[in-house]
Amino acid sequence: MILTVAEVTNELFKPYGMIASPDDEYTKVVDTCRSSGMSGSSKTAPVVKLPLLLNVDEPLKDSRWYFVRSYTKADLKRRFTSEKNTRKVKVSLNAIEKQPFSMQTFIPMGRGPEDIAYVVVVAIPDETGEPALNTLQAFACKGTQAITYNPGIWHSPIISVGDHEYLDFYVLECVTESGNPDEPGHVERVYVGNGHKIELYCYPDDQQ
Repeated sequence: MILTVAEVTNELFKPYGMIASPDDEYTKVVDTCRSSGMSGSSKTAPVVKLPLLLNVDEPLKDSRWYFVRSYTKADLKRRFTSEKNTRKVKVSLNAIEKQPFSMQTFIPMGRGPEDIAYVVVVAIPDETGEPALNTLQAFACKGTQAITYNPGIWHSPIISVGDHEYLDFYVLECVTESGNPDEPGHVERVYVGNGHKIELYCYPDDQQ
């Protein structure tokens, strides 16, 4: 199976979680300021409430913050685009994981909105809780887009891309009250030699 990477949007990602970006929020603020005659060098975007950000109705039992560093593979240290062209790089999808009772929000650090900074692959669980491989989707995210996975959503490890050694994330993990201490909080499925690949498009002027 070949997965073509799509540019992430909240509408496309809604079945799996949510995207939050200051660029989107500040655009709304600027439009509001223009219509009201306000001006200034500093803009404040409205705070997104935690339950809305996590897209859940049930209470949260616990939460924690931690850092994740995603190292960029050698063949991915180049600029990528969402526009289809003849310059392609394929990446094998070897494993996906899920957190049945918790949500994770990955906030990228140190990258801007200009280029694709990382790629994620997601899948909906089937009726048995296993990944429904026919629902696999790959999304390209900018350095200003934070991504939230809903509980039970299967997802790949973060795939860092671009001309950087690594990409750091500040991660918020929240556990819901439905969590069962007798069940694993982290489940992984490994796929070796199964043919699942992610297809990325390079910029036409990329010289690597």
